[in-house]
Amino acid sequence: MKILTKQKLWQAAICVVCLVLVFRECDIAGPTEFSGGYITGPLFRLADWGWMLFLIGLPVAIKFQRIASVVFLAASLLSFPMVSFIVLPGYFGKMFQAQSSIPLESNVNWDTLSVVTMLSLVISFYLSLHNLIAENNPNKEG
Repeated sequence: MKILTKQKLWQAAICVVCLVLVFRECDIAGPTEFSGGYITGPLFRLADWGWMLFLIGLPVAIKFQRIASVVFLAASLLSFPMVSFIVLPGYFGKMFQAQSSIPLESNVNWDTLSVVTMLSLVISFYLSLHNLIAENNPNKEG
């Protein structure tokens, strides 16, 4: 049996972290009005697909690193808009000219777990891109 490399372990670990955090965000927002809004509905559906891709990519990460990297890139990109909307609702409203019946108190909504989720998605994107480039590089070490 082949020993797991450090890259595969890091990629699988960040996948588990992203899976749990993105699922948490979707689970909190799922039964609310958030999932049916003009802007938030599509964002929620994208994030839903994102955590499902993290779930699918986890067993793939152990055996097929290149395929898992592509799956995790897609999952990170699909999940990031909803999480960034939770953290930065004012900027999304300005970007999409959304009309709200409730005025915003601030453009930034600091929720520590949402910020951690956002950072974990960025790390997942970076590691997946790095692993994909390293897999394509014939001069790689180890």
